[in-house]
Amino acid sequence: MKKYTFTRSAIVQETYFVEAETEQEAWDIIRDNPDQPVVDSEFLDWYTDYFVCEDGDTVCEDCLSSIPKKESVVTTAEDKTLPFEQQIINYLLQLHSFELDKLIWKGNKATGSGNLAFMNGFRQFLTTANGCVNLNTTSVASISASNAFDVFYNCFIETPANVAEANDFICFTGRENFNYLTKNLVDDNLFHYNPSNIGDLNELVLPGTNMRIVKVNGLNGLDNIYTGRASHFVFGTDLSSDFENFDLWYSQDDDVLYLRTKFRAGVQVPFLNQIGVWNGTGSPN
Repeated sequence: MKKYTFTRSAIVQETYFVEAETEQEAWDIIRDNPDQPVVDSEFLDWYTDYFVCEDGDTVCEDCLSSIPKKESVVTTAEDKTLPFEQQIINYLLQLHSFELDKLIWKGNKATGSGNLAFMNGFRQFLTTANGCVNLNTTSVASISASNAFDVFYNCFIETPANVAEANDFICFTGRENFNYLTKNLVDDNLFHYNPSNIGDLNELVLPGTNMRIVKVNGLNGLDNIYTGRASHFVFGTDLSSDFENFDLWYSQDDDVLYLRTKFRAGVQVPFLNQIGVWNGTGSPN
C-alpha cells in the first residue's frame, strides 16, 4: 500500500499522511474522514489542494481536475473562479454589518458624512432635550476605568422603575465604556463573568442588578450609555429577505470587489420618556 502526503491550503495549510492503494482511494479517505490527524500547519493566503506520493512526485494538474471534490481548486491562470469566494463574501458581510451598526446609532442626515448621512440614528434624537431620562444626575465629567461601575450603577438607579423591572431591560454602550467597566470589575475583584471568555465578552449583567449591558459597535468612540426595553429600540426596513437588493461583483477595470445593497431603513422608539441617556458633562451628546 502506498503512502500519500495530502496538503490542503485554505488560509491555513494543513498536511496529513494517508495510506491508500491509489490516489483516488486516498481522496476518498480524505473526503469521507475529514478529521484526519494534522501533522503540520502553516498560515497562507490562497486555496489549493495537492497530493505528493511517497517517492516525492507531485500529482499533475490534469489529475487534480479529474479528482472528485476538486471543483473549487484553481489550477490554471485562466480560471475565473475566486479561490476563496465564500471567505471574501463573509468578510465583506461583516464589514457591511459593522457599517450598518454605526448608521443605526450615529446616523445623522444633517451632519453625517458618507454612510452616516443616509438616515438619522438613535443618537440623533435620543437626548434629554427631547424628553429622555437623564442618567447622569451626579454630573460626572467623564467615564474611566476607576468610576465605570459607579456610572453604570447610577444608570440602573435612574432608569424608570417600570423599565428596569421589564424582562427585556437592556443597556447599550460602546467598546470603550465596556472595557472601562470590565477593568473596573477586575480591579474590584467582582468576577461576575468567566475570565477565560473575557476576549469574546460582548455583554454582561452588572453585579447587584438585573441590567444586561451590551457592547455595540455603533457607539464606539462615544461615552454614550442608553437604557430601556430592548423591544423599544426599533429598526425598520423594507427588505423581505437578507439578500434582496444585494450585489457583489469584481471589476477587472478597477481590480476591486464591489458590494452594493439598496433598502429603506429607519430607527424609532415608542416612548422617549422610557429611554435613559448618559453623557459625561465634558462630552455632551
